[in-house]
Amino acid sequence: MNNCGDSLAAALIFMLFLRGAASQNTPDSINVSITTKEAIISTSKRDLLVTYQRVTGTVYIRRLAEYFATDISRFAERYNKDGDLAVQITLSIPLDQPPLTRAERAWCSSFNQRNPVCQQLFPRVSQLLVADYKRKFFKKDNQNSNPTTTTKKIHKPSPKKGGKPAKGGKNTVIPPPTGRKNK
Repeated sequence: MNNCGDSLAAALIFMLFLRGAASQNTPDSINVSITTKEAIISTSKRDLLVTYQRVTGTVYIRRLAEYFATDISRFAERYNKDGDLAVQITLSIPLDQPPLTRAERAWCSSFNQRNPVCQQLFPRVSQLLVADYKRKFFKKDNQNSNPTTTTKKIHKPSPKKGGKPAKGGKNTVIPPPTGRKNK
């Protein structure tokens, strides 16, 4: 990304975010390229992370994506690009509802979940993004459980030779702290 203009650098960064660079699960190796009259300019998520860390001291590039969410989505609309969640959101729409429009697909990005402009311009997309988030991070098995308890995996040592197995299973329900410290 060295030796390119500001608008070209912004376009490369926006394209990275549209490919999912704001997500921690996206590999650092993803890259994007733009062909100009002079050269092919490319960059990767790794390049962005290194540069961002050098400037800010952190690697939380999601904050950058959320800050520029509206600009990134308008860029996607203008250049007919899909947001990073467009395919997943499209597949989640029931058959009795209309498919996403071209503009809605551009705004289907994880960094738009709390974007007030997205909520105002595309309320359906905003609702679908929230539903997608809940589907990913709030599993069905926790939806029906008591909200005042937490399910944690606890490692129990295997029983000694000839001993009894440990009580409880792999998942043990632990009540939330009461706010009092044990003395």
